[in-house]
Amino acid sequence: MRTIDAKVLDTTHLELTEPVAFRPGERVQIAIADERSDERTWRQAAAEKLLASYDEQDSIYDEL
Repeated sequence: MRTIDAKVLDTTHLELTEPVAFRPGERVQIAIADERSDERTWRQAAAEKLLASYDEQDSIYDEL
């Protein structure tokens, strides 16, 4: 699986930032990231654990 960004054109149309290997009429599934979902909480926790694993002197890793 890969992630592709898309621009919302209207409520039923997206413009992909890169082409996909499907023919017109084929069906695909998409997942919509919801800012209120648990995934955001999970990502924040993962980022905190990542930063905690580095020494305080490694300031290059302070920003994600």
